[in-house]
Amino acid sequence: MFLEEMLQKDVLSVETTKSYKRIFIKTASQEALIGKDLNQFTLEELEKILL
Repeated sequence: MFLEEMLQKDVLSVETTKSYKRIFIKTASQEALIGKDLNQFTLEELEKILL
């Protein structure tokens, strides 16, 4: 929903929404596992999940 809305409003490009979607999908299970929202992840946590 969020990404579709931002795309329709020309806030984000198609390519950017693809990148964001990838990040959201890959981090969702980790968010639930450690009880943290994505915006609270440290750089090290993000690198561990995304790389």
